[in-house]
Amino acid sequence: MLVDIFLMRCRGRRLPWRDIENGRVYRGDLRTVTAVGNDHPVAAHLVTPDGVCKHILPALHEPAFMGVGAEVFHLRGIERLVLDDGVYAVVQEWRCTPVR
Repeated sequence: MLVDIFLMRCRGRRLPWRDIENGRVYRGDLRTVTAVGNDHPVAAHLVTPDGVCKHILPALHEPAFMGVGAEVFHLRGIERLVLDDGVYAVVQEWRCTPVR
């Protein structure tokens, strides 16, 4: 599904609403990955809409559907954050708007 995604958190901390609305928009193909024998998604990926399939954003692990509004839905999951002093798991939320 082709979507525009707004990031709602930076390094696990919730951004103010004006920063979310005026922030960068990531457009790509939203895909989910499931484990063998499992029905729920293990990860969500945003990849380029062309045939190359490059990742635009880090994967959203254990994505949970948080809600739906008028032409928008929210996903919340765990993002892998690599810093100089180590690797951390932080909460990330995606505000997804389908592209027509």
